[in-house]
Amino acid sequence: MLLALIGLGLVWWMNGCNQTSDESTREASATIDSAGASIDDAVNKAAATIDSVVTVVPEAGSGTLDSAGNWIITKGEPVKIKLDNGVEISAFKGSLEDRFHAFIKDPSAIAGKDIWFNFEDMLFESNKATLKKGYEVQLSNTVEMLKAYPTLKIKLGAYTDNTGDSLKNVKLSESRARAVYNLLISKGAPKASFDEKPYEGYGPLYPVTENTTAEGRAQNRRVSLSVREK
Repeated sequence: MLLALIGLGLVWWMNGCNQTSDESTREASATIDSAGASIDDAVNKAAATIDSVVTVVPEAGSGTLDSAGNWIITKGEPVKIKLDNGVEISAFKGSLEDRFHAFIKDPSAIAGKDIWFNFEDMLFESNKATLKKGYEVQLSNTVEMLKAYPTLKIKLGAYTDNTGDSLKNVKLSESRARAVYNLLISKGAPKASFDEKPYEGYGPLYPVTENTTAEGRAQNRRVSLSVREK
């Protein structure tokens, strides 16, 4: 009888320990799951607030380095682009105007913050937000396209290479993007054609190629146009 009572006691004690262990495991698992969910929520909320992420960067295009260290894009054959309002602009095959217009007219092309087109002729003085001469035709063409397609909404982005202080590069690129925006507006581009945040400077972020050569750094110094709505 005594042995039986001792056996029953041992069984009860072992069941109690197992139950406590199971409960502790379940509580620990629930705590981990809760923590994981909180982290996921925080990451998702943070990602939702970022407007500057470029998931697809534009191709830099073929070209050569000039004596001032600028990347000069090799232009294609001349083309005439007839816009929907009857205005005809002169550009080059493969240029921003050519690719931008093709995107506008393609019903399957979907606008979004990952759609960017490089300006070929927006070149700046070194460490300044002053455009070099030669941008005027492309600027005028862009204005005409925005006027011809009033449902468009775009955003401008400017970039630098990774030379020097990153914070200063971001500020410089912001000034350059603002300079292009102000020129477009001054030449007649509708303000309604721009996103709520019409321009942004990204500094050395999102390079199109390596910054290890003069050619690469020149290609990364650029101004781009993002199509947010068609």
